[in-house]
Amino acid sequence: MPLLDNYCLYAPDVIGMPGKSTPYRNLSPSKDDYGWWISELLEALRFNSMMFVVSSYSSAMMLSLAKVDPGKITKAVLLAPSGIAHGSLLPIFTKMMIPMMTYCFVLRKSGW
Repeated sequence: MPLLDNYCLYAPDVIGMPGKSTPYRNLSPSKDDYGWWISELLEALRFNSMMFVVSSYSSAMMLSLAKVDPGKITKAVLLAPSGIAHGSLLPIFTKMMIPMMTYCFVLRKSGW
């Protein structure tokens, strides 16, 4: 709440995601369509650039904007950026869960 004294929050209904708006076009996350869409949205709102605080799948969309139009991002905070990992679950599981479980096991064995 203290941030509202100096900042304004924009939370657009994202095309293709569950929400109230009807999608008027299909966007592909693998082709940076969401990055171009955010760039168009900022231009429509007459913003040259903006600070972003994003989480989950929105992280992938903001990173797509960083690839196609990085000048639109002044600062960015990625909270729980689960959306940046794409692909098959097995490689994601083996690269993330097994090391985490090993780390927890080692901590438990050492008395932590």
